[in-house]
Order: sequence, then structure tokens, then C-alpha cells
Amino acid sequence: MLVITRQAGETLLVGEEVSISVLAVEDGMVRLRIEAPRDIEIHRSELLAPGQAGNLQSKAATVGKTDDR
Repeated sequence: MLVITRQAGETLLVGEEVSISVLAVEDGMVRLRIEAPRDIEIHRSELLAPGQAGNLQSKAATVGKTDDR
């Protein structure tokens, strides 16, 4: 896990295809802009059914793994 501090106007890069920008921080709320290819799913965890967030994390952990045989 990575914990990082960003201010409004700053951006994080995740790999080569995903960027997350902080648009504003007001009254304890953070507005983010996420730019990613359409084939990458982005979910708000609080809207997922209980247990579904864990399934997405497990799925994400296996993406990109290859068999070395």
C-alpha cells in the first residue's frame, strides 16, 4: 500500500495509462479526475455489495500475471 499527500492541481500516475488528479479540496471533500482507458473498471467501494470489493481486489491482483512454463 502507498500513502501519499497531494495538493489541488497535482497528479499521480499509475502505470502508463492511468492518471489521478486532485481538482479541489474543500470542506473535507476531495474532487478527483481519473483518466484511464475504457477497459479499466473504476468503482466506488461504498456502492459495491458487501464482499464484492474483496473480489475486485483479488481479481486485480491476478491481472498481468503470466504462466512461466
